[in-house]
Amino acid sequence: MRINTSEIKCLDVCAQLHHYLWIDCIKPVAPDSEALTLGKATHSAIEARLLNKGIPTLATFLPTPFECSPAKLEALELTLVEFDRRPHPWTEVIAVEQIVDRTLGTGDTIFGKIDLLARWQGRLWLVEHKTLGGYRSPTQLANYVRTSLQAGIYTWLAEKLEPIAGLMLNIVRKVSLKAAKESPSSALHVEFLTIGPDLVDHALLDVQDAISRRRSAERPYRNRESCRNTFGNGMCGFYGVCWGRETLDSPAFTPYDPLAHYTEEAE
Repeated sequence: MRINTSEIKCLDVCAQLHHYLWIDCIKPVAPDSEALTLGKATHSAIEARLLNKGIPTLATFLPTPFECSPAKLEALELTLVEFDRRPHPWTEVIAVEQIVDRTLGTGDTIFGKIDLLARWQGRLWLVEHKTLGGYRSPTQLANYVRTSLQAGIYTWLAEKLEPIAGLMLNIVRKVSLKAAKESPSSALHVEFLTIGPDLVDHALLDVQDAISRRRSAERPYRNRESCRNTFGNGMCGFYGVCWGRETLDSPAFTPYDPLAHYTEEAE
């Protein structure tokens, strides 16, 4: 079996949700939340810079129409200007948005698109871009890494190339317009985190569980604990379908290609 990191994470959240998105290839028409949309746009703007595609504005990556406070957008634009101005913490970019695959002993192949691989102090680091709504303490960030399925899988994938020194969180904080004007550097932060071997071991166990569920012919189970905030805009978009209030052929859903993210060229 060939399976990607996004599908594995979806299986980990809710097998029924996975069936809608990855087997039926249907997604809700409802737009992402404001926070998720801004996070995706910020990520794309940073990616374009690292790929030497110029310095596009945030608006380049926002859907039309998109309603948001002008002050929020201006603050993020100022943050991107600061990102362009200040030196990056890494000394060499190795790969940007690169698809890496690796095969398990079972013969199953895992693949994923890594944000950034960069060298710092002579060692290779996994870099993950994060847009956060507020301050996170070093302890909170460290706890994120200890429990992150994505960090564990990506570390294992990247170590196909060479040992990984750790995870570098490239953080963009959504600060007020006043803060962005007075102290633009306050919106940017880089946290260097070590990755213990247990994280990778636990992630691979989760991967094996996900593959087993993917192969199972049983009816997908519904994880009701995941009904909230799955799409970043409150209740899961498939909530009504799961509980018999609507059907997948309603105008609320549309066909899509779940692998489109992996087939787009990073050029």
